[in-house]
Amino acid sequence: MPILSQITPIYPPNLFVIIRLMLYCIMMQTAHSTWTSWARFLQRWGLDGLASAVLDAGGPLTILAAQAAYLGQPFLGKAGSGVSFNSLLALLEDREQGKAFAAFLREEHHRDD
Repeated sequence: MPILSQITPIYPPNLFVIIRLMLYCIMMQTAHSTWTSWARFLQRWGLDGLASAVLDAGGPLTILAAQAAYLGQPFLGKAGSGVSFNSLLALLEDREQGKAFAAFLREEHHRDD
């Protein structure tokens, strides 16, 4: 039985890196357009500063909030469905993505001033 390291890959390893990078870029473009609409909504209601502070300092609380929202999703109806809502929950669960969105909010706030 051959050992996995002895099997030569069909495609060069760099191809996998390139594909992952392309998929990441597509995903980030989608996230950026979603982030822009979220930022406008938060700015409209004057909540952008609070949201960025919570995302920066929230830590485990943001993860718990996302889990609570997942549990409450069936009770939220249309508000709890859709790509944007699921993207928000994913953002709350991912600390790095949350910090990136907080920085994006601060950047958008300064851009509008």
